[in-house]
Amino acid sequence: MRHDSGSPAAWLSYARSDLALARMPATGDVLLESLCFHAQQAAEKSIKAVLIQEGIPFPRIHSIERLIDLLPPTIPRTADLI
Repeated sequence: MRHDSGSPAAWLSYARSDLALARMPATGDVLLESLCFHAQQAAEKSIKAVLIQEGIPFPRIHSIERLIDLLPPTIPRTADLI
């Protein structure tokens, strides 16, 4: 399925792909660092999908912490769920 590259659905598709890569076993030529990178990318793209859905502009950054700070207060943070 093809999505508009700026749509929340497209960002979530890329996030799911990164998450699938992050779940690969670190064996042979697959480095743990590469798996961690894809895990970070999955989280970042998921947050950006929510921001797009909420109509919140965000800068071209890779800081998960800064992106989380942009989320509206109606969306719970992980710390709020514990």
